[in-house]
Amino acid sequence: MATMCGSVRLICGTLSTIGDPGRRRNRRDTVATTEAQVRSIPGLRLDSLNHFSLPVTNLDAAELFYTEVLGGQFIRRDGSDLWVRWGPVDVRLNRQKYGEPTIAQAHPHHAFTTGGSIVHQWQDHFASWSIPSVIVCRQHDRRPTMKGGDPCAVEVYFLDPDGNPLELDARDCPFSERVIWAPYDHFDVLYNGHHWWAEYKNRFKPHAL
Repeated sequence: MATMCGSVRLICGTLSTIGDPGRRRNRRDTVATTEAQVRSIPGLRLDSLNHFSLPVTNLDAAELFYTEVLGGQFIRRDGSDLWVRWGPVDVRLNRQKYGEPTIAQAHPHHAFTTGGSIVHQWQDHFASWSIPSVIVCRQHDRRPTMKGGDPCAVEVYFLDPDGNPLELDARDCPFSERVIWAPYDHFDVLYNGHHWWAEYKNRFKPHAL
């Protein structure tokens, strides 16, 4: 999988796939969890998440964003579809004229996991691509005693160029002045995807099909 900003890597949860022993262990863990969730339906189980899809209007801009900004592995592109992968999970980006709900709505959204120690690096990385983001903490019960450097659970919110709401989750981010308390203003992460593409399309190099 591609990396960016030195040691910054995107880690897509603990979902399962067939492959190396570590992944097989993750697969067993995921299957066990899923089986526990469907005990009332003997013989049925879901092994893992296979893929999810997002609507986009510009496949070139989507390819640049999801491979170079988020570090996904290019899988294939055909017709109106672009497939990108993180670990065992594929994201299908489908070109269409209509998309997700407006910026005023936080749901639905799609979240990845990452290490808390690199959350601030992620925000710097997004800023280097002119992508606004916010780091949000919802642990209000800890607010009176929270000090700089204390580990906290955070969510990093940002948008792709088509306005699809995305999120990074981290459970051990050092608290700092960058972390804001929920709720947050959704308009703080808004940017013009057409202007973004005009500024950064010179960095786009199509992957070999």
